[in-house]
Amino acid sequence: MDFADLGKQQVKNIDQPVQVYRIELDRSPDEVGASGTSQAGILELPDKPSVVVLPFTNMSKDTEQDYFADGI
Repeated sequence: MDFADLGKQQVKNIDQPVQVYRIELDRSPDEVGASGTSQAGILELPDKPSVVVLPFTNMSKDTEQDYFADGI
């Protein structure tokens, strides 16, 4: 496994450019399809839909709104 340096990239919602790297996996020719993409990296969809919910943060200065962020 190797890492490729992609340099500094501008990303959404971050003021400063971020150093970005790509992981290059050692793959045998059998694992790479005709288009050059890895067949091992394709994941199957789950039987049931799923959603990830991250915790909310009260971004207002009003501490009385903490319950709202906690409730969501």
